[in-house]
Parts: sequence; C-alpha cells; structure tokens
Amino acid sequence: MIRKFISSLGVFFKTNWWIVIIYVIIIASLIHFQPKKNIEWSLFDAILTSSIHFVADIFILMMITEYAENKRSSGSLFQLIAMILFTIAKLYSGIVESNWRYLFADLAFIVAGIKNYRSDVNQKSFVINNLGKFSLICILCLFSFFWYIGNVEHGHELYEISIIEYIGNHYTDLITIVGLLLFAAGLFESNNQKLSDVLVVCGLSFVVAISGNAILGVLDGDHPSGLEISHFLLPLTVLVYKIKTMFSIEYYQPNIPS
Repeated sequence: MIRKFISSLGVFFKTNWWIVIIYVIIIASLIHFQPKKNIEWSLFDAILTSSIHFVADIFILMMITEYAENKRSSGSLFQLIAMILFTIAKLYSGIVESNWRYLFADLAFIVAGIKNYRSDVNQKSFVINNLGKFSLICILCLFSFFWYIGNVEHGHELYEISIIEYIGNHYTDLITIVGLLLFAAGLFESNNQKLSDVLVVCGLSFVVAISGNAILGVLDGDHPSGLEISHFLLPLTVLVYKIKTMFSIEYYQPNIPS
C-alpha cells in the first residue's frame, strides 16, 4: 500500500503540477490580504487541514485507478481509508475553526465506504444496497444540516421562517452539501461506472465552484478555511481527471469479454 501511495503521489504531481502553483498563490494571498494578528495560526490551520484532505484525495485517486482496473477489493479499502481521513479533517476544522458544515455529508460518505467494503472485500451484502435507500441517507444529511443552521447558528426553529428565505440565506452552503452528497452517491454507485462518473462530475463541479468563490473572498478581507481551500484544489484535480476520462474514446467502447 505504501509503495502504491508513493507511486500515486508521483503521478499526481507529474499530472497536476499546476495545482502546486495555485496553492502557493492562495497561501501568498492569505499572507498578503489577511490581518497580521494570529496569521500564523490561521495559516497553520489552513495548511494542516488541506494536507490531511490532500492525503485522503490521493487515496481517492488510488481508488479510481483500482476500480478502473476492476480491482474492487483494494479500491474499496482505499475508499474507506479516504473517508476516515476526510472525517478527521472535518472534525479538526469544526473544533478549531468552528466550521462544522462540511461534516453533515460525512454520514453519506461513511455509508458508501462501508457498503463498497462489505460487497467488494467481505463479499457480503449491506442493508443499504441501492440508490433509493441511499437517497434516504442523503435526505437525513440535508435535514441535519438545516437543523444545525437553524438551531445552533441562529437559535430558531425551522418553522419560524419560510423555507425559501432559509435557503436564500444559505444557498452557498446548501449547494456545497448537495455537491458532496452527489459525490458520495457516485462513490456508492460503483457498480454502474458511467452513472457513478456523472454523479461525481456533477457533485464536484458544485463543490469546486462554491469553494473557489469562497477563496476569492480573500480579496475582500475574508478568511477561507482550510477545508474551503482543499475543497477547491483537490476535488478540482479529480474533476479534471474524470472529465478527461469521460471524453476519451476508450470510455465509450463496450467491454467485450475475450
């Protein structure tokens, strides 16, 4: 596993060298535009969170490669490791930066990881075994997110304002959560590769767009969190990889058994 990780790391930087340049520009922008007070801790949090997220994304790329080569057992294991690392990064961001919002999609990622691990590694079925049942988990994640925004951040119940006003006040967070849930659904639907790819591309497009907008806020004095930085840079690499794969000629050729 370590050798494969190092190999994937080398391939990542060879293919996505441009991501390093963007990352350096973002960090330099934080240093230049942010208030100097506590800038060291802000940078430390941003770098640590994005680093954990980066390692998890390497495991996601390893998972994609294994699935493409029909090595489902190791692919599911890499997915499970990535989900654990994602959760650690989000817990850290929640504790240090009070940024709990990304955590509300993690139940869907954990369910997808367990389902694929049980079916591909343990060769056993899982109670949540189709997209219909999985969509109920996604609805639960969305409801939990709305409950958190309404009761914890604003101290009012959901029914005190209209749902239209509620969504209007938090549409960027909602789009991010929906994007993450679509990504999780793509990972869950690993048996149908083309449907999985469509869900992953749609989900990551939402996440990258909203996170990129949050990073641009640094020009106005806003401070993007480590998760916002990592949810822009690293999903962007997976998104580019997926789009290139989907537009390749081989992608549309049927698999004919020899």
